Amino acid sequence: MQREHRHYQEVVDALGRSLSLVSALDPEHSEWLKYEARALAHRNHPSIPTTYHYWASYDESRRGPGYLRRWIGGETV
Repeated sequence: MQREHRHYQEVVDALGRSLSLVSALDPEHSEWLKYEARALAHRNHPSIPTTYHYWASYDESRRGPGYLRRWIGGETV
């Protein structure tokens, strides 16, 4: 059985944009998640989601590292 490495959740910001909240389920995947967020931040294509914001984990936070990217509706490619 394949295990998920990321958690996705659609959120709508104050400007009405649909965003994807992506976070790592396992702390061991934090470096991989940071690399993914950085790679997507430098892409500009309608079918590739762009990273808007990345954060590292914080001691006070209940959520680990993650990032916000543009939500693309529909099926995966």
